[in-house]
Amino acid sequence: MLNFKNTILAYLVIMTILLSIHFFVSIPLFLFLITNIAFIILIVYGSAYIGSNFFITILTQGNNQKKCIAISFDDGPSPLYTNNILDILKNHNTPATFFCIGKNIEQNKNLLLKIDQDGHIIGNHTYNHPFHFGLLSKKKVKEELLSNSLLIEQIIHKKIKLFRPPFGVTNPNIAAAIKELNFIPIGWSARSLDTISKDPQKLLNKIKKQLKPGAVFLFHDTQFVITQVLSPFIEYCYNEGYQIIPISKLLNCNPYE
Repeated sequence: MLNFKNTILAYLVIMTILLSIHFFVSIPLFLFLITNIAFIILIVYGSAYIGSNFFITILTQGNNQKKCIAISFDDGPSPLYTNNILDILKNHNTPATFFCIGKNIEQNKNLLLKIDQDGHIIGNHTYNHPFHFGLLSKKKVKEELLSNSLLIEQIIHKKIKLFRPPFGVTNPNIAAAIKELNFIPIGWSARSLDTISKDPQKLLNKIKKQLKPGAVFLFHDTQFVITQVLSPFIEYCYNEGYQIIPISKLLNCNPYE
């Protein structure tokens, strides 16, 4: 299994062997270079790809034998679009999960409360969603998670357990913080890229192609384009015989303590 611990062990073993051989017989320096480059590539891959489970096991998809999926929204709540999205979900009687940012909650506490009252799951997406999240110390990561978790708990009176790392980034510090705070890390298997794609039809075609049993879709309730494609996408899923179920049911995890 490819993970951080095994990669470190393999790297140390290979470097030890190379150095031992080099002590007796000169070997090309490019072998050391290749070994170090391969090690760096694996670390970058494990940090950037949320489905790698490189530093910590992250739930990214459900049972692929059943035509069930889950949809999730990051970065809100947004005063511009979250209400609209909630109305669309209500009209289709469709559950979703909202991974919310603390600083956005501060200005939109009523929206967070409405998300909960409408029966949707709320998860942690850090307090500030810092661009340099992957460079934070374990202490700072814990502060980001705890500050947001406590804020959410004050509003909905539930202690949340689900956490989605900003940008899908993980590393030893983030993994340690997640474990110590007993959060359940949640990823995705279908990324809409709705923060980049602004053409509704192209975006709809893209996410339709990603529809498959067990998929967890990543959207953002901070983007206007998603308000244009969400309803037709939900209708498409139902027409194809899929169920859209809570992420906790799809991934078999408890969202609250």
